Order: sequence, then structure tokens, then C-alpha cells
Amino acid sequence: MINRIPSVLLVTLDSCRWDTFQLGVSRDLESFAVFRQAFCHGTYTLPSHISAFSAILPDTVEPLPYYNRFAKSVFRLSTREANAQSLFQFCEEDQSIIRAFNRLGHRTIGVGAVRWFRSPVLTHDFSEFHFTGIHMERQMEILEDACLTDDRSAFLFLNVGETHEPYEFGGAIEETMISRARMRERFAGGFRQCDFDKQVAAVRYATKRLAVFLELLSGSGKPYVVAVTSDHGECFGEDSMYGHGFFHPKVMAVPLGIFGVNYDLP
Repeated sequence: MINRIPSVLLVTLDSCRWDTFQLGVSRDLESFAVFRQAFCHGTYTLPSHISAFSAILPDTVEPLPYYNRFAKSVFRLSTREANAQSLFQFCEEDQSIIRAFNRLGHRTIGVGAVRWFRSPVLTHDFSEFHFTGIHMERQMEILEDACLTDDRSAFLFLNVGETHEPYEFGGAIEETMISRARMRERFAGGFRQCDFDKQVAAVRYATKRLAVFLELLSGSGKPYVVAVTSDHGECFGEDSMYGHGFFHPKVMAVPLGIFGVNYDLP
């Protein structure tokens, strides 16, 4: 385990696929990290976040430290692999990285946008959890207030919903599941460029706003390890597939960036 334990920020851009991220990511966020194509471990929100909270983030194909857990992982909950390297090595008995950070005395604060975060399955380990619906500005207010009012180390989790259907932003947005209806009705309308373009615009908005928060963390002088990724991607009509919750290359390919703020990753 590292000697000086920094705070952690884990961000999931919900439903954000790799190619829309590439087109939409703001230069402000790219100034913090190199983002790579990775592959998620679930096709919808619940299993992907359980995987992340169990210390398994999406992996790149390339054996890069932190980007591929078989080279070197950010988190590890098991000591079974004696030669495995990780930044945070926790006990298997912790069962989740959230419990592990609780044990270390970190504040564990989560903010969720999509409906799965109404479920205690994903939220019960946090010392503080806020379900906001799709409303990134409100989410940022909560996290900024938490960082400015308490000097203790923290594990912060942010689930961004603007990249989820309906791929809109600016204030509170009502979550929709039109793509699920298209699948049930065997909709054959082909590729929906309009939805693709909307997610690109949502990525641009979300990553620009996230960069503002990272600048705030940088100005605080506190060390942070940051992971920005997605729980899964989205189909916009490829092979007559819409949404997610099934296997498709566009569902599995997601962005991944691992970096330090006021902290050099060893």
C-alpha cells in the first residue's frame, strides 16, 4: 500500500462510448490526462459499477500500468496474486473499495444521476450519497461544497447522466429509455446520427465542466488520484441495435483516463 494515501475521484460518464468521447472531449480535460480506449466489464449500469466498486475498472488491450490491471492496477482487494502490483492494496475482507476507504478514515461521498443509483445495492457503503437525477451542475455543487468545507481525505464518486439518453444537458434533465422501446418493438430505423451527435455534444459539456472541478482540486493543493471512464457504451442503430444491456462492440468500448492531481502516480 502506498505510504501517503491521497484522495480519490472516480467518474463514470454514463453510457458514453469511445468514439463519441473522442470527438467530444474538451481540451481542458485532455490537459490532465491521456485518454485511451478501454473495455468495460458489464453491458449496463449495475454490473459495471459493481465491478468498479470491487476494484476492477475497464481495461485497455495494451499492458499499460493502471490502464490494464494485469500490468498494474489502481485498486486491488485481494492478496492472492503475490506478484501483482497496485496503487491501493486492500484486504479482501473489505469487499469493496468504498468500505476500504471508510476503514482508512476517508470520507466516502457519492453522487449519482441515473436510476440505478436509487438502489442501495450501489449506494449503501457510502458514508454520504446523493441521488440527483441528470443534473451535473447540481452534482458539482455538492462535490465542490464537500471539498471546500472539509480538509479530510476523501473517496469521491461521480456518475454523470448527461451522456445517458436523452443526451441532453443544461439544468435538470428527465431520463428516458426510448432506445429500449426501439429494441422491444424491433425498430429498424438504421443508424441515428442525431443521437450520436447529441452524445458528442453532451460529452463536450460534461468534460468541460469536469475540468473546472479538477482545476478546483488542483488549486486546493491536496493530492488526488483520478479515474475517468464510462460504465458502458451505447448503440445508435448499428446492426439494428439500440441502447445497451447486450453485447456489442460499441457497448463494450469506453474511454479511460487515469492521472494524478497534485500527485505523481508511481
